Amino acid sequence: MKERKTWIDATKSIAIVSVILIHSLQEEYSFYPPDLNKLSTKHELFALILFTIGRIGVPLFLMCTGFLLLGRDYNDKTTKRFWKRNVLGLVITCEIWIALYNIFLILHGDEEFSILTFFKTMTFTTPVNFTHNPTWYIPMIIGVYIFIPFLSSILAKFDWKLLRIPFAITTFYLLVLPVINNVLLAYKKEPAINQLYLNFSGGIYGVMIICGYLGLKWLKKISTPLLTLITTVSFGSLLYLQFICYQEDYEYRTWYDNIFLVIIALCIFVIVSRKKQWHFAALWKTLANCSFGIYLIHKPILMFMHNKVGGINEPVNLFIIFITVFGISWLLVYMLGKIPKLNRILFFMK
Repeated sequence: MKERKTWIDATKSIAIVSVILIHSLQEEYSFYPPDLNKLSTKHELFALILFTIGRIGVPLFLMCTGFLLLGRDYNDKTTKRFWKRNVLGLVITCEIWIALYNIFLILHGDEEFSILTFFKTMTFTTPVNFTHNPTWYIPMIIGVYIFIPFLSSILAKFDWKLLRIPFAITTFYLLVLPVINNVLLAYKKEPAINQLYLNFSGGIYGVMIICGYLGLKWLKKISTPLLTLITTVSFGSLLYLQFICYQEDYEYRTWYDNIFLVIIALCIFVIVSRKKQWHFAALWKTLANCSFGIYLIHKPILMFMHNKVGGINEPVNLFIIFITVFGISWLLVYMLGKIPKLNRILFFMK
């Protein structure tokens, strides 16, 4: 087991703040071109900047997962133990919350009770009926945990120089080509169609996990100022890409299949890892421990707050919603997390 590192706690903390930010933003702003283009240029850029910052959260979480879980010695025995302690526990926690989400939506009046719908959400064959649904992350992270031992074994067995070729191909087709295609579509051009089936590699999320495991080694010779410059240029490029697409009335809300987003997250991941002295280490540790619970609990609170806050202006409403949702979610998870066994079952705390 790797020694606990404060920088990993800080990275997870940055990630969960980003996730709550983007979900709060999506409740307050409409990102359909006719709606977003009604705003002033400054206001539109403000929304897109926050949206881009919010997208960084998931790649950071996955890079932390890669750093912590890859590189271990997995065999038949340790893999079974890993599945029992991690995968089974994660599935139990997620099933509980999917059931709670269904109950909440029925009580909230968003849907009627249906045994079929309940069964399909519990078996991951249909998503929970949330607007701006954040629960897509649940089946994804379960799949990641199932295959972590095998990915780790592949990385341990083969020389990275050999793996660079399939990694580069996967990165181009899954992270670079979608960016090119969105620009082509924005300008009403025919997009290129990816004919290669690369999901066996873990897809875009597999790339992020590998970046978390190998990223510190890849970028060790690049200075922190240069990494900061690369982050800034990539962020500006991604912001400009979204802006020009919206100017062409093409909706381009950055998803995780974007090379600029992965570069930004990887550079931040490496920069944070290099910080030697951390103040408030206990605070970072607490927030990191609560991060998955905050993710699980925040959506119903966000829906409730969105209905209660309004009538001022979008930035102020957003600030109130974000601070309130984040604060209440953290407080609830922190308090419930003090209860032995319940913290493990309800929030997958270790």
